[in-house]
This record gives sequence, C-alpha cells and structure tokens, in this order.
Amino acid sequence: DSFIAVSAAGRLVSYQVSGNDEKTFAPLSALSLTEAIQQMLVQQKVNSHVTDLHVLKASNGTFPPTLLKAAGTRCVHLVVLLTFVPAQSNEPHNVEQRLYWLRVACSSAKNQQVDDFEICSMTWLSRFASPETVRVMGLYVAENGVGYTALIRGDREVAEDSPVSSIPILMAHDAFKPHAFEVDLDSVGETSVLGLFGDDRTHGCTFCTSSGTLILSECKEATDNSLRGEHDDIQQHGQHREDPLKVTSLLSHLRATFWESYRHPEKLIVLPPSLECADKSDLEAAIWKMGEELQMQNSNNANFGGITSSSNLVLVYHLAYIEFLQSAGIYRSMMPLTKWHLMALGQEIAAFQAIVASPRSNENMEIYRSQLNSFGVANWLQSVQRAVESQEADMKHVFCCWLEQALSAAHIFRQERGTLLYDIASSADPPKVDKAKLIPLWMSKPTIQSVLFTQLQNWHKDSDKSLRMMSNEVESIVVASLRSFADSYLAFRCGTTQDYYYKMQCLTIKLLRDTFGTDRDDLAWSLCKAHHYFSGLCQIAHDHRHSQGRGPRAANHFSLTTLFPKLAQTKDLKTEMPFGQFCIKWHLDRTFIGEALQYGNLCPDDLLVIVNAEPALRPYRWIVSLQRKNHEAATRNLLEVVDRADTGLSLQQSKFNLSMAKLSNKVAASKSVSNPEQIVERGKRIENMREIAQVQELLLCDEDAQNTYLWTVESLLEYALQKVDREDGIDAKARTCFLALCLCCSLESGGVDARKQAACSVWYKALVADWDFLTDLLYGKQQSLTDEGLANAVLQKSVFGKLMEECSSNPKSSWGEVSFDNIVERFVIDKISSPNDRSSMQRLLRAVLTKV
Repeated sequence: DSFIAVSAAGRLVSYQVSGNDEKTFAPLSALSLTEAIQQMLVQQKVNSHVTDLHVLKASNGTFPPTLLKAAGTRCVHLVVLLTFVPAQSNEPHNVEQRLYWLRVACSSAKNQQVDDFEICSMTWLSRFASPETVRVMGLYVAENGVGYTALIRGDREVAEDSPVSSIPILMAHDAFKPHAFEVDLDSVGETSVLGLFGDDRTHGCTFCTSSGTLILSECKEATDNSLRGEHDDIQQHGQHREDPLKVTSLLSHLRATFWESYRHPEKLIVLPPSLECADKSDLEAAIWKMGEELQMQNSNNANFGGITSSSNLVLVYHLAYIEFLQSAGIYRSMMPLTKWHLMALGQEIAAFQAIVASPRSNENMEIYRSQLNSFGVANWLQSVQRAVESQEADMKHVFCCWLEQALSAAHIFRQERGTLLYDIASSADPPKVDKAKLIPLWMSKPTIQSVLFTQLQNWHKDSDKSLRMMSNEVESIVVASLRSFADSYLAFRCGTTQDYYYKMQCLTIKLLRDTFGTDRDDLAWSLCKAHHYFSGLCQIAHDHRHSQGRGPRAANHFSLTTLFPKLAQTKDLKTEMPFGQFCIKWHLDRTFIGEALQYGNLCPDDLLVIVNAEPALRPYRWIVSLQRKNHEAATRNLLEVVDRADTGLSLQQSKFNLSMAKLSNKVAASKSVSNPEQIVERGKRIENMREIAQVQELLLCDEDAQNTYLWTVESLLEYALQKVDREDGIDAKARTCFLALCLCCSLESGGVDARKQAACSVWYKALVADWDFLTDLLYGKQQSLTDEGLANAVLQKSVFGKLMEECSSNPKSSWGEVSFDNIVERFVIDKISSPNDRSSMQRLLRAVLTKV
C-alpha cells in the first residue's frame, strides 16, 4: 500500500510498505507544504507571510492509517497550525496563529506510485480564539471524501501530551464545499475522545469517549428550510441576505463563547476571529437565533409550584446574554433593528413571568396555564382566548386579567429597561421594516394584535355592566391596543397596517364611551390626542360644547381651539387631512357651518382649501377672501354665489351678499389701480342685481319673498306682466307695470334691442289693461274732447297714464332705452289698432306725451 506522510522539513512524501514492513520514501513534489499554503493564502487575499507550520496529530501521536492512504479517494485531510506575520509589519513579534483544515489531492503515475499533490481547499477554523491550545482527538476520511475530526480546546498551561477533558467539538469537511460543519457536543459533557472509526453502514464515522458515550455522525446535504429559521430575514434595507451556512457556524461559535463566559464570569471574554470578522448580516442573524435559543431554556413548566424560579432563570439567561454582547464589544455596532428584536424577546419573557406569577384561578384555567412556555406566549394567549370564548364569564375574566398583566409587563419592561439595557429610548419610534412579521416589538406581533382585536370586538357584544366590573383591565387593554397598532404602523407603513390602526382607533374610543359614558372622556380625549384620532376629538368636543349641566370647565377642557397650535402639522390617519382641514370638514358634514367657520378663523389656509373644495361652503368663500384682505376676490365670490342657482340662497341672503359686494367693491376701487374699468363695470352690475332683488321683493308678498331665491330678470318680467291682470285698481296695475319697466332696464342679454322689445310689451300691457276706457275716449261720448282734455282724462283714469306719470317722476339714466318713444308707439299702434283707427290712437298717445 501507498501512504502519505509529512516530513520534518514540511514536505509531503509518499512511502510504500513491503511485506517485511520495509518503507520506501519518495518526495511528492519539490514544492513544500508551507510554500503551497503561502500561494493559497495569496489567492485568498490574506496578505501575510507564513513563518511556521505545524501539523496537528491525534492524541495518540499518529494519524489513523486510513487518513494517509493515497488509494481510493486520493485525498489527504490535514489540520495545521500556521504562524505568520503581516506582510507590511516591521515588528518581528507581531505574529498571528490560525488553525486551517486542508484537503490535499494526490495524483499517481502509471505505476500507482504517488508522485505529486495539490491543495484543493484550505478552510480557516476561525472559531478558536487561541488556536495553539486546540488538540485533535481523532481524524477520519470517509470513502465519499468527507473528513471528520474531533477537537478539544485546552489550556495554555497544560502540556500537549497531558490528558484533556473538555466539551468536544465535532467537525466535518464536505468534499465539494470549502466549509467546515461543526457541532458542540454539550450533551456529552466534558470528556476525552478515545478515537474515530469508520461506520460500515454509512459514509459517516463513529467515535467513543472516556465517559462511555458512543457517537455516530454523518454529514448530509442540508435543505434551505433546515438552515433557515423564522427570523432569518432580520436585516436592514440595503443589506444582502445572510448565508445560512455561515449563520449556523457563527451561532455555534457564539453559543460556545457565551456559555464559557457565563460559567466562568471571572475570565476575560475573548471572541473567536469568526465573530470578529463575520459579515454583519450573518452575525446579527446568529445573535438573534442565540437569543431565541436562550429563551427556550427550561421554558416548559407543567408544575406551577416552582415556576417562579424557573421563569426567572429564563430572564437571567436573557439579561446575561445582553450583558455578554455589550462586554464583548458586539452590541455597540449592532443594527438598531436587531437591538429592538432582542428587546422584544425580553418583553415576551416579562409577559411570561407576569402570567405565571398571577394568583391561582379555577382548575380549568390552571390547566391552560400549565401549557404556557416562555417563547410562545402570543400563540398561547390566542389559543386560550378561543377556548374560553364559549365558557362562563369568570373564565373570560381570568383570561382578560392574564392578557392585561402580560401587556402591562411587556410595556413596563420596555419603559424600565429599554434605555439602560438595550440603548433604546422609551419614546423612540421602532425602526422601519419591510414585512409585518419583522415588526420589532412583541406587543405588535400579528398574533398579539389578532388577540387584541378579537377581545375588543367581543367586549362590544357584552353588557355594560360586565365591563364596568373590570374597568381597570378594559382601560389598560385599550391603551395597549392603540400602542400596539401605532407601533406596527410606524414600523411598517402600508395600507393594511394603516387600515387596522384606524379601525382600532374607532373601536377603542367607541368602546370607552359606550361602556363608561362621559366618565372616561378624559382618557378618551388624551388617547385621541396621542394617536391623532381627529374624529374622536371633534365628537367629544362637540358633545361637551352642547351638553347641558356640565359647566364651562368641561367645555373648555375638551376644546378644539387649544389643539390647533399643537396638531397643526399632523394628519388624520384615514383621510390624510391636516387637523385644521379635518376639523372644518367634520363640522361641515354635520351642517355645523357656524362652528366650521369659527374654527376656520384659527387656520385660514386650511379654511381656504376646504371652501374651494366643498360646495356647501361656496357661499362663504368671500369670508376667507376678506380675512386675507383680498377685496376683489371677495367681491367676485359674493357675486358668484348670487349668480349660481344651486347655492340655495334666499332672497334676503342674496340682498345681503349684494350689499357686501357693493362695499367690498368700493374698498377694492380705493386700493386697486390696475383694473379701474373692470371695477367700475362690476359696480354697475352689482347695482343692477340689487335693483332686481328689490323689484322681486316688491312684486312678491312678504312671506314669498322671505322663502324664495333670487329669480332671473326674464322670469320676473314674465311674472310681472301676468300680475298686472290680477291687480285691482289702476294704481296697483300701473305700479306693477313700472316695476316691469325697471326689470327691462336690467336686462343684460341681448343689449339695447332686447330691452326695447321688453319695454314694448310692458307699454302694450299698460294700454290694454283698461282698453274699454280708452276706446270710449276715442269713439264714445267723449270723442269730442280736445287734445288737452283727452290727455288729462288718460293721465287721471288709465293705467297707461299713471305709468307715464310714474316714469316722469322717477328720473333714471337708463329710461331712454325703455321709455315711450316712436318705436314703442309704432309697436303699440300696429298691435292694437286697425288701419282705420291709427290716426285716432296716434292722436291719443301724442296728446299724453305732450302733456307729460
């Protein structure tokens, strides 16, 4: 057979053993193992120079023959201790030692003699802070190329050949990956390894210890699920995903280092190079896994007689672990998200302690409590909640007490230990995450939130009397629920967390007010302020403002006015409206227009936004413009409201708006120098509209005028002409015709021709109103009257005459367009006279005109 050996000069040599045990040695290569390792370090970008190489042998002083056999796998596994100095160092004593696992492939010539070698892989065993103290207790290479070794850490003061009892570390090196898998055999305890041997059933190995333990091991390909845990996604944005293999190794190193520190607190903590040089994401994933692992220590406690000491032990482990991370210098460089997750573990332990420390209840509930463990409190609460949902009230009450105690303990834990222990301020917002399951607070975990939501919904179904009996629990859980959903929304802002946070706001405040009435409005008010629940603030303030018998103190205490400076920059969760806009809109939706405008005075900019967006506030836009001293805009706003038929303004309101528009336009005229003509034209239009409103008021009776809106000129003119026929007496008819002529002057569409055409209709209506009398003057007994007598008779006893006198006594600049002239005369004569009577009618009309 051919074997491999390492010479004293550090060279690999092959040798053959003949039948008489004679050995024939031959060097494999002119290149020494040290030189080959140096070349490999250069490839791995380790800028150091190897000064010494020591191949670690098994404790019996020789390697097992199967290791050195060149046949079969043709691969040699070596554990070597390298000593080297940095290439740039000028200090001869600045040396570093590392332990490496080498896989050396050997080649054979045609005569089956081994004649050369190549280093296939070189893996740094970085878990050992003092590699010079490590001892190889056995080394075996299976036929599939996987190497196995058992290592034990020793002490510097102990001689190399002395027997060592320590916790063994089993390592396996894959034939295809440059990675060493390792397992700390804590269950074996401190012992000595007697040797490693092949396993006939598998490609694994068997080794036994001095304690009588026989260990069978085999390295198998792992699946991703077996390497990844529930919380492997703990990483900040921008960080690459951790390597599961590296995390597993780092977890093993971290575990061993922590327990060494915990069991020997007098010793200085020395971190292995693997932890000091690890990638940040890999290391922090291992840190979190270790925290979870410690939380599971002694967690199942079926016997509640001694549960207090057992639950305290879990907390002791957790606090010792945090202290270890800080003392080792790891904690200060950890990402904030990992610190928050560690605090969440502490919160869950505190909740666990609070539940187990609560007084004993009935036997059925004690059965549930016996199933509690320290790492599944949320799931346990959910299962108990479902179990007692259909049970008696006393069991539900016990559960509510447990839930309240757990939430309070978790919150107190954060308040008392967050800053001093975890370096997290009690008022700090949680860091941002991209998944709901990564929210770094135990009280904001999805399972806890499901429990809280279900509990509040169940309470809404219960009677007020049952809830009043446990008011402390209700208040505490309400506060904790809002805090839980607020933190989840801050950590993971999305539509789902926002929606649930808003639903929780509505649910909790409604529960407090429905259950306790106004007795807990102080708490409800403070919660609404803290969580920016604007709808609750508006409702509470409105209720107290309009309540009877509660006095001014309550109204002042629950006043929205004092909140505007504090909440001006905050937004409502659902509508995303600023506080000022939301407050105005809330009152506007409930038709509290006066209060909406009152609050608008405190936030003019917000009022302007709402006024422009809400049709119900369009009639009040001019108020905002006046507040901003924009008189031109105020005038336009006032006229726009009067012009629009959908605003619903009454006639009286329209008259008020027109009067305000007149005043505002005058102020604008005194300040503006850019648009004087436009302001003048607008002033004329305002006067015109005011006259229309006045005519409408005169045409309609008082009751109708109060309840109606401002009519159009055309509608009013038609109404006036119809009213002439209904009036009694020539004076009333003449007055109505006069108002109709005023309307003709106000016609804007169609210009002068339209006004003249409308005036013709009015004058014609005045003539035919007492046609019988005029016909008698022309053709009856009085046909012999002179022109003067005829004019006097018409002016005194006819509607037409009265209208002529009314027009002459009310001079107006625009009368010329609607006065009785040649155009009107021709229109009237053509409409009421035959060709034979034209001269008679013309004589009558001209006699009246001459007299007036």
